[in-house]
Amino acid sequence: SRESALYSVKKREAEGFARQAASEQEAINAFRAKVKQKESELSWNQPSDQDAVVKENAAEYERQKKLLDEAYEQERAYRAVEKQLTQAGYDLQQITARHDSDIRRLQLGEDGLKKKAELLSGVECVDISRARCGFLADAVSAKQALEDYPGRYAELERAYEEQAAPLNQRIAGLEEQLAGMSFDAGKVAAVSKRIAELKPYVAKLEAISQREGRIALLKADLQHLQSNILAAEKRLSEAELKAAEAGQERDRYARGSEEHAQVLRVIT
Repeated sequence: SRESALYSVKKREAEGFARQAASEQEAINAFRAKVKQKESELSWNQPSDQDAVVKENAAEYERQKKLLDEAYEQERAYRAVEKQLTQAGYDLQQITARHDSDIRRLQLGEDGLKKKAELLSGVECVDISRARCGFLADAVSAKQALEDYPGRYAELERAYEEQAAPLNQRIAGLEEQLAGMSFDAGKVAAVSKRIAELKPYVAKLEAISQREGRIALLKADLQHLQSNILAAEKRLSEAELKAAEAGQERDRYARGSEEHAQVLRVIT
């Protein structure tokens, strides 16, 4: 009969929606089990009281590294100027040594001529300007040669000043430059020591970063699971409603089919 056919259809529908509801409930239970697991993992990965200290010291490590780079650059610049100053001082020393050597040689020559010229001081009976004997002529020549020495000394001093003046000026400029440079010879060592003290916090910060990454992933997973649970609960509710409706219609058709069967039995 028609009622029997409709009963069978609605029976299958009710059973199908019941199976769907059961499947959705199983999915919800599985999602909730995963939520519990993720929440447990999240509790294990919560921030530590020392995280703030680690982060501050790791940040200080980076600041100290920049300070060390600056200290190295300051030292490099200072040493470069210091090297120039050393070279200028050496050049001046060489020029001064040559000048002093030239002066000594000139003095030795002058002293020798003076001794020869002194011979004339004890000679009174001879016209010195007309002297022809060997030692007197040599003495006269020495006295005349001595007249050139003030000029020769002056020329040596002029040549020395000409070479030394630019060097003295350069040395004064370099010394002023060094005095104005912010260089602390102990800064590199002090900063390096501080960096060594802070370095362990860099590894600790990496561990914190990895843990924070896991926390972010766990929170995303939880959000996704909660979204899946809501969607499954909605499908479950719809399946239960449809199962109930199909069950009601099934029962109605079942009663109609039974009544029809009874009528047929009475007739026959």
